[in-house]
Amino acid sequence: MLETFKTISLGLWQQPLFLGAGLGLIHALDADHLSTLSGLAISDRSVSATGYAVRWACGHAATLGGIAFMVIGLRLWSATVLSTYAEILVGILLILIGLRTLCLPPRYRQAENYAVAYPHARGAGLFMGALHGGAGSAVIFALIPLAGYQSGTQILLYLTSFSIGVTVGALAFSATFEHLLSRSQSGMGKFGTVLPAAVGIFALVTGGLLLLGTTHAG
Repeated sequence: MLETFKTISLGLWQQPLFLGAGLGLIHALDADHLSTLSGLAISDRSVSATGYAVRWACGHAATLGGIAFMVIGLRLWSATVLSTYAEILVGILLILIGLRTLCLPPRYRQAENYAVAYPHARGAGLFMGALHGGAGSAVIFALIPLAGYQSGTQILLYLTSFSIGVTVGALAFSATFEHLLSRSQSGMGKFGTVLPAAVGIFALVTGGLLLLGTTHAG
C-alpha cells in the first residue's frame, strides 16, 4: 500500500515537472524568440547575448506568472485574449528590430564598433520577454486542462518548470550566438558584416510571418 502511494505521488509531480521543462525548452527556441534575442544582442554589444537572454527570460516568466494569477487564481480565462494583441505587437517590433539591424551604418557593421551601435537598446530585453510571455499564454494555459492537471500544486509546478525550461533554452541559444559574435570580432573576414545582415533578415521575415499568421487566424 505504501509503495503504491509513493508511486502515485511520484507520478503526480514528475509529469508536470518534466512536461513543463520539456515544453519550455522547445518554446524558447521558437523563431520569434531567437530572432528577438539575436537582433537585440547584435545591436548593442555593451550587454552580452547571455545578458539579454537572462533579462528576456525574466520578463517572460513575470508576464506568464501574472496571467497565471488572473487565469487560475481569479478564474479570469478571458485574460488569455491578451495573447493575440501581444503577438501582433511582437510581430511589429520584430520588423522594427530587423529594419534597425539591416540599417546599421557601415562603420557599425564592423565587430569592433558593435558596442556603440545602439546603447539605448539595453532595456529592451526585459520588455520583449514580457511581451513574448503574454503572446504564448493562450497556448500554454490551453495545455493545462489537456494534461489533466487538477490541483494547484501540479499547475504551479508545471508553470514553474516551464519557465525554467524557457530560461535554459534561451541561455543555450545565447551561448551559441555569443560564440558567433566572438568569431566575428576575431577578424573572420566578411563574417562580421554578413552576420548583422543575416540577423536582420531573420527578424524581418519572422515578424512578417507572425503578423500574417496572427491576423489571418484572428
